[in-house]
Amino acid sequence: MNLLFAAQSGWGKSYHAQAWMESNAKAYDALVVLDFCGEYRGLVKAGLASHWIVGHREAELSVSDWMTVLDENPRVVLEKHNHVGTEEWRAICATICEAVRRLQRDQLVVVDEAHFVAPSRRSYPTP
Repeated sequence: MNLLFAAQSGWGKSYHAQAWMESNAKAYDALVVLDFCGEYRGLVKAGLASHWIVGHREAELSVSDWMTVLDENPRVVLEKHNHVGTEEWRAICATICEAVRRLQRDQLVVVDEAHFVAPSRRSYPTP
């Protein structure tokens, strides 16, 4: 299933996406949230996920490393560190997404601010 929450800025996309995740996360074996702006900590507060801040050190992790991280933390919000730029975040997300694809499980993957991760003018980056 693919689901898109799309609207102009300020119309509550993150609020509604988080509410939807809170209602549906338990239906999946795993939850991975790629959080561009730190808007999904409520999932952590509600006990539905752990929280990682993804910075320059995590940018060095391989697909295999991320598979291990995600296997050990099946419900996780991965928040972009403030010092990580958009291009670096895009590359990190490509690696994480490849790890997610290789894991054999029913999982809910949420990409916040997806237009930064996979801009429509370019193709998806190679991990």
